Amino acid sequence: MDLIFPSGQLKTSFRDLELVVSTHGACKIAVARLFIANLERLIGIDPSVSLHDEWATASAIASVYQINAKPVYLFEVSVPKVATLGWRLVDVASFAPHFLGARSSSLEPWFSFESPAFPNGIWFDATDQRTERYVLYGIPFLCQRLRRLWVFRNLSEIQAAVATFASRQEHLRSIYPRGQGMYPPIGHQ
Repeated sequence: MDLIFPSGQLKTSFRDLELVVSTHGACKIAVARLFIANLERLIGIDPSVSLHDEWATASAIASVYQINAKPVYLFEVSVPKVATLGWRLVDVASFAPHFLGARSSSLEPWFSFESPAFPNGIWFDATDQRTERYVLYGIPFLCQRLRRLWVFRNLSEIQAAVATFASRQEHLRSIYPRGQGMYPPIGHQ
């Protein structure tokens, strides 16, 4: 198959993914994806793929999968913004109270993500759509969209590859404490 498909498709059929989307809608799916610990309870299976415009963002997050000592494969693909849901993380977080209750939303423009490669955390800008975007059903035409492939065999390779990016993120946070994008999120002006 010439596509990157959602993890939910490993467990079920494409028809079942279509049913999840038509039953729950894109907004609830995005909230479930962002607050992934609640995904199974909210929507059952995941019909989405998350994209990160910065390869270093994906690498830092992917270090979680290095725990089992498996290589991490990172695909740089060309996906137009119009093919994504279009929300920033701060927007998705603002939708969360509707699905997870009033105390679930964090509207802070920056958040620290702890991972095996960065146990003290790496800063990400929730107001910048480049941090993370979501696509439903997967990414077709992988062969035509693939720009580069990285393979990380261990945590130290990920740490070395992402160290400069982590420093830059910390610097950007000090310059733009309210984030680089529009803040507050959509619907909270």
